[in-house]
Amino acid sequence: MKKLVLLLSILFIFSSCNKESVTSKRVYNAKVLSLGIDCGDTYLLQFKEGVADIPSNSFNNIFYAVNLPDAYKIDNTEVFVKFREPTNSEIPACTSEGIAYPIIYIISAEY
Repeated sequence: MKKLVLLLSILFIFSSCNKESVTSKRVYNAKVLSLGIDCGDTYLLQFKEGVADIPSNSFNNIFYAVNLPDAYKIDNTEVFVKFREPTNSEIPACTSEGIAYPIIYIISAEY
């Protein structure tokens, strides 16, 4: 019985962890490219080569960065960011005018 209680406790702890708590421990080096043409006022970020654990895509590590603070919305600026995948309610309305880059949600940014 004690083993069952211990096992259930461990499962509860792992199931209560969310993606933000896991992802927010890592800081990634990226470059702010420019305002994207497809998703409102969302800027594009390009992660540096050799950075591990970013979501893979075939667009040269370029992503739409939801929640990027205004102070960092400067073209060609190097930044360090923490991010996670956005929830459905955080995904901006995008048209089909430009390339459909993946979307990330910025938790924090710094120079």
